[in-house]
Amino acid sequence: MKCGDVREYVFAFLDSELDAPLSIELQRHLERCPVCAREVEIERTIRKQLETMLEIPDKHPPLDEDSLRPGLTTIRQGPALHRWTFTAISTAVALLIGLAMWLWLTQADGRPTETHFADLVVTDYQHFLDNRQSVQFASEDSAEVSGWLQTKTGLKVTLPHSQSGHCTLVGARECKIARRTVGFVLYKIGDMPASLIVADSRAFDLDHFSQVHHEGRTHWVDRCKGHNVVACERDNLLYAAVSSLPEKELFCLMTATSHESN
Repeated sequence: MKCGDVREYVFAFLDSELDAPLSIELQRHLERCPVCAREVEIERTIRKQLETMLEIPDKHPPLDEDSLRPGLTTIRQGPALHRWTFTAISTAVALLIGLAMWLWLTQADGRPTETHFADLVVTDYQHFLDNRQSVQFASEDSAEVSGWLQTKTGLKVTLPHSQSGHCTLVGARECKIARRTVGFVLYKIGDMPASLIVADSRAFDLDHFSQVHHEGRTHWVDRCKGHNVVACERDNLLYAAVSSLPEKELFCLMTATSHESN
């Protein structure tokens, strides 16, 4: 199931109207896609708030027996009920507007607010493999792939030239992570796939990563959902290698370019 399918079925899913196989498939997608899971959780929260605000009590307050004259009960309850309904609807609308503004403000700069960077890149990488997607530009030449990515993403990508029989470049594609355009580069290390995500370093933070030093440079490492993530910063860009391989195998994708000073 793709993200677009989730948006199509989300209302039926929340209303428990999907058949069992489709509901299970959607739930599995939510478990591995934090973006869709967050959207569904927001929709569920909005629904709960609306239900709370618009819930009408089953029982009205007891009336004094002297007031039970023909037509008087309806006259006394009617305006009060209308005023209550108007207030509830107004409050619900204000709540929705406030929630929309909060989402806009927290995502205005594209920086993830709840999901860690490692989770984002691993989810994107796993989605690429699970759906057997292909690269948009196939080449083993790092200069050609760097140039293509610069044109497509606007990022001054410079891929390392340390290609060998053990680590080979397959190609690249343009994609988005947390609404930010990034470059996705596919490698083969031995017989195993590995990706290199290239993004604007200002768009993401590495607060939850651990620092390590390799060949005199500072790198950041993390592990998420059975995958290792190794990252470094070069020329205001963030390079993050992702694979199920051991982290030491991913340092070949962190090789400094020839023009870069340590």
